[in-house]
Amino acid sequence: MKAKTFTLSLPDELAYKVAQVAKEESRTRSELFREAIRNYLDKREFAKLSRQAALEAIKRGINTEDDVDQLIHQFRVESVNP
Repeated sequence: MKAKTFTLSLPDELAYKVAQVAKEESRTRSELFREAIRNYLDKREFAKLSRQAALEAIKRGINTEDDVDQLIHQFRVESVNP
């Protein structure tokens, strides 16, 4: 895997905590930062998809969990009796 190197500045307290966690978990700081960045990007993507899904639901008039249940029921009935 080709890697790109970044320089990162942290406040002393945060740098200390990172070093402690790395030591406790027998991992490198780079591994911790990679994991943290992956988690951040995943969370960001999930939030983006959630916003898109919410907007689509509003467009389709889906406002409550009952609306979702009704759509699922309707889909199942139509699938069994096409």
